[in-house]
Parts: sequence; C-alpha cells; structure tokens
Amino acid sequence: MYSMPHRIKLPRAGFGVHITDKPIEQALPELVRSGFSHIEIDIGAPVHRLETWTDKRINNVTALTEKHGVTLSIHTPHTMNLAECMPTVQFAQIEYHHNAIRLAAQLKAKWMTLHLGFYNGLASWKWYRSKTLEHLIHSLKEIMQWSKLYSVPIAIENMRSLPENGEFFYLGDNIGDLQWLMQRVTFSNFHLCLDLAAAAMGEGVQKYLKTFSNRITLIRVRDTSGIVDDSKHTPLIKWKQLTDALISMNYSGTIVLETYSVKPLLMYQRFVDYLEKGRISAAHKNNDRPVNNKKSAGKKTKKTQTVKKTARKKTKPAAKKKNTVKKSTRKKTAAARKITSSRVQKKKTRRS
Repeated sequence: MYSMPHRIKLPRAGFGVHITDKPIEQALPELVRSGFSHIEIDIGAPVHRLETWTDKRINNVTALTEKHGVTLSIHTPHTMNLAECMPTVQFAQIEYHHNAIRLAAQLKAKWMTLHLGFYNGLASWKWYRSKTLEHLIHSLKEIMQWSKLYSVPIAIENMRSLPENGEFFYLGDNIGDLQWLMQRVTFSNFHLCLDLAAAAMGEGVQKYLKTFSNRITLIRVRDTSGIVDDSKHTPLIKWKQLTDALISMNYSGTIVLETYSVKPLLMYQRFVDYLEKGRISAAHKNNDRPVNNKKSAGKKTKKTQTVKKTARKKTKPAAKKKNTVKKSTRKKTAAARKITSSRVQKKKTRRS
C-alpha cells in the first residue's frame, strides 16, 4: 500500500471505493489487498440492482465484509428524481428508496447516499424551481422517516451547476439550496456527501467545507477536473487550501474514490500526492520547510553554473572593448610622435 504522508492527518482506513462494473463479491478481495476498508455499492448498476439482492446474497456479502473488516454504504441510482411533480411517479420513487434503505440495513451499511433530483424548464422560471424544491422536501421527509426507523443515515450529494441557457438543471447544485433543505429537513441523521469536483465547478470547495463542516459525512473524489491527470485537465481544486481545511476541521470521515479511467490504487496515490504537493508548496512559500534533498541541490548548482557562464560571457565583450581602447590609444600616441618628430626636423632645417 502506498504510504500516507505523515503531515496529512487523514486515516488510511478512511479511504473507500465506489464500485459499479464488478459484483462486490469479485471486487472486495482485490480492494482489501490494496488496503481499502470501505466500499460504496452503486445499486443503479445492473450487477447490484435491488432485484439481485436475494437473502442468500445478502448473507454471503455480510459474511465477506465481516471476515475482511470492510464497511459498506449504498448509492442510489443517479437517474432518480425526488422532486418529481407527478404524484404516482413520486410515490414510486419514495417506495424505491424505502426498499433501498431496508437493503442498507440488512447489509449493515454505514449510510446511504442519494442525488436530490432535477427539473426541466428555463433558468428564469424561479417559481418552477421553488415548486420542485417543495416536492423534494415532501419526498425527503418521507424517506427520512424510514431512515430513522432502520437507523440508516442519509447523505445527500451536491451536484454540479449546468449552463443557464439549457432547459435541464440539477437540484442541490449550490450552497443556498442545500442550506435551505437542511433547515427544513431537521433529522439528526441527515448529512452531506461532498463531491469535490462538483463543488469546485460551483462556489468552490473551501466554501462548502466552511458552510457544512459539521454535516459532511463523506467526501467524494472523482477522476475528473484534473484530480487524476493534470496534463489533460486544468485542476480546479486548490489543494493547499483543501489540505489546510481538512486538517483544521479534524476531518475523520470517509473519502470515497470514484474512478472509471484508472485503477483505484493509482487514483489514491495521485490524490494523496496532490494533497502533499499542495502542503509542500505552501511550506516553501512561507519558508517553513527548507529544501535539502539532492535533486533540488543539483538543480541549484546547475543554476549557479549557468549564472556564472552567462556572467563570463558578459565580461568577455567588456575585455575586448578594453583591448580595442588600448590599441586605439597606442595608434594615437604613435601618430602624435611622428607629427612632433617631423615638426622638430622642420625647425632644425630652418635654423640651418
């Protein structure tokens, strides 16, 4: 397992992986060998849909997690819309979440993560957005009753903002929406799943951390927006500030890695590297951490050698200039001597 930087106080055991393509029975042993201790099951994936969870499978997965000391959580399908305005469709979605919470309880899941939903319309239709938010409140209150009954905490996930010139918008894509919801859904087991990429595309990660520091139960890191490969994307996350914020708030929750392009272990390594680089650059800026490694020393000597060479190059033309001046003065003095000698000879001839 990749070693955790000692200055960043994030527990290694706090890292988990979001799985979709492989059944958990196949994915779990490999993830355990890589050192991960939490798995988020996407029940929207065909291999994990609600109808696949028979009593036998639930018992087998529970036995596996207990054997390896792994904790679980559930993520509902991202296509669900809890702000649905049609009563029959809304009722069906609430019933689906009831069954998902019951499954989470059977699997002894630590929490269940869900997306709030969306609406179709124009950005200028503020009244329509307010109406969909009211429908969302109704759905959430129903779901939270089941959550309380089965002792399964709920974590709502922030979403990214979509362009205002479109006709499709996510709910929970800004801090104002989330604050408004949390003021009205007053359950102690109602938390936030902070998606770093979505927050960075909106008001910024630091604002989310500051506003919801006591409500964040997990942080999601997706392989987008320069988190994995900054040669192809421009990183939107200020890693130094993120590191400082996590340390200052003494964050001890779970960090879930959601990756589709690279293996989870490689993503973990790169994520921690970003955090470490953010901290080191800040330390160098404040002269808090002196540079003492061989590579940097080698770079410095090369730099000084280059400076010396350039200085020599600059001094060479100056030396040439001095030589030129000396030659010209010599020529002038020789010419002056010739003139004076000729004048002396002329005077001698006149006297004679």
